[in-house]
Amino acid sequence: MRDARKFEALLDRVLCGESPAAAEWEPFRDEMAVLITDLSGFTRLMRELGTGRMSALLLGMRRISLPLLAAHGGVLVKYQADDLFAAFRSPADALRCAVGLLRAFERPEPPLPAEVRLCMGIGFGSILWWGENDLYGEDVNLASKLGEDTAGPGEILLTAPAAVAARASLPAARLTARPPIEVGGRRYEYFRYDGGL
Repeated sequence: MRDARKFEALLDRVLCGESPAAAEWEPFRDEMAVLITDLSGFTRLMRELGTGRMSALLLGMRRISLPLLAAHGGVLVKYQADDLFAAFRSPADALRCAVGLLRAFERPEPPLPAEVRLCMGIGFGSILWWGENDLYGEDVNLASKLGEDTAGPGEILLTAPAAVAARASLPAARLTARPPIEVGGRRYEYFRYDGGL
């Protein structure tokens, strides 16, 4: 188990002006695929359904999502309102799970109070764990940008490193290059999943 207190102690040293050696970060570092989902139309649904029914919808979404995460080797990192953050050992597993989620929400069992359309982003690279319930890294940021801000309803978008790794394991997956996005003054390539699993 990653010790959040030890990580925070390391961060405190940084705040005090120290530069911890690279080896000190290693217990908290991992190479992972990150899947971030966002519920399309969350604000509208909240207004239409009200807080109680919206909360029931989110609970139903969790009950559908968690078994799919487990079935594909995913680890739930956290829920944040309507967003799900999960980590996987490989982008192929994350992509299989994302496709499974899209299919599960086409006709959910039991039925949900409203139609669920997910927007999803998948990143892959070096991350830092802050305990077991939060993670950070450039690929986490990009997956979040793709899932929350860029993907349309029912879309799965992958960062370039995630797409390259997924293609190596899943040659039948159709991944289409999209126009680059700019984040923090830098351009990033990304891909859309267009079927094949």
